[in-house]
Amino acid sequence: MDTEITSELAVDQQANRRQIPRFDLEETATLLLLKHGTQFTCRILDLSLGGCRLDTAEQFTIRALAPVEVNFKVNGIILRFRGLTQWVDSQHHIGIQFQDLTSRRKDELAEVLKEVEADNIAKAAKLAAAEKIEADRIAAQKEADRLFWIEDAKRRAVAEQAWTEAMQAPSEALPASALSETSSNAPENALPVSVYGNTLTPTPASSAPTAPRPATPALSAGFERREQPRLSVNTRAVIHLIKIASEQRGRVVDLSLGGCRILTDEQFPVGIYTRIEVEFLLEGMTFRLGGVVQSFRNGNNVGIRFLDISDRKRAQLQHLVAEIEEMRALHGDDDEG
Repeated sequence: MDTEITSELAVDQQANRRQIPRFDLEETATLLLLKHGTQFTCRILDLSLGGCRLDTAEQFTIRALAPVEVNFKVNGIILRFRGLTQWVDSQHHIGIQFQDLTSRRKDELAEVLKEVEADNIAKAAKLAAAEKIEADRIAAQKEADRLFWIEDAKRRAVAEQAWTEAMQAPSEALPASALSETSSNAPENALPVSVYGNTLTPTPASSAPTAPRPATPALSAGFERREQPRLSVNTRAVIHLIKIASEQRGRVVDLSLGGCRILTDEQFPVGIYTRIEVEFLLEGMTFRLGGVVQSFRNGNNVGIRFLDISDRKRAQLQHLVAEIEEMRALHGDDDEG
């Protein structure tokens, strides 16, 4: 009969306990078994006006309604409560119900719980704000990537169209479609544009040379018609494959303002339209230029189109090309000086 009464009492107490608000808490605590005098170090996981839940470092058996004492500190306030064990589970958790709380102790505990609740709300708000910032950052990055690939697809389409027109044009003349806009609406001083989408050094359309100039690889009927002037060079280079964090080494064999061609030492592992960065040293100047693989032949003959070159790097590249042209014109030599 006594056992039945005890069980019913435990069930009623547990039902009442679940109706009391509980607040998450992470503090070190001490559990004292009053009848045995045994003390355990544990952690308090949550706290309410009616009791608390503890996490012990080891599993042990405590009978239901065993008298215990719990000691812990919250926000610098030392608290000590006596109570009865309600349950023990396989995760080393123990439920404690407080007993014999005076009005003063209840008020003290209520004030502590207000502080715990305020701390939990602040932590939750901070976490939510951080998660929102991260979500916004990811969304912005995805949108930037989407816009980049849209613009890159447009550039590739323009380059492919110019390439097709250049390859179909008569061999005796450089097709105007590969160099500049030919519409009747184009201004007279329009800048020549390569199939790579890069503008060459401007030359007014109305001006004409008044004296013979040294032979240079300028745009002419006898030069390659698919793009702007390409200079034969011979210098070591590194192709950085951005997405797979890999490198390919080789030699730059020709160079223009719009791109370059590289013979790699090994089989090139990716196809066209792959984003890369190419790094090389020429005439004492170091370059690292972003671009895309435009063509790919024979396993290691890679054509690269430069993309998104800054004004400073473009000026350096124009200066380098002009310097090489001038040196070769003076020396009458087609090889790299």
